[in-house]
Amino acid sequence: MSLGVVGSEVKRSLCFVDAYPINLLALILSIMSRNSYYSGDYSGSRRLGRYAFYVAVASIVIGLVIIATICAAHFTK
Repeated sequence: MSLGVVGSEVKRSLCFVDAYPINLLALILSIMSRNSYYSGDYSGSRRLGRYAFYVAVASIVIGLVIIATICAAHFTK
């Protein structure tokens, strides 16, 4: 999972596990990062890209915790 500026393109990849509202926030932040990059605000683009990365990682962790909790509850009955 990376968000970074390579040449003139912004690479975005997000993983949608289970925490949908948080994933949407990461997607919105990455789009805002891309728009900042294209408007010439490179420091703002880096900041928003970093925030989007952290939110996406948090979303993956939360999604995995949800999946593990559901599996544990299902298999312990």
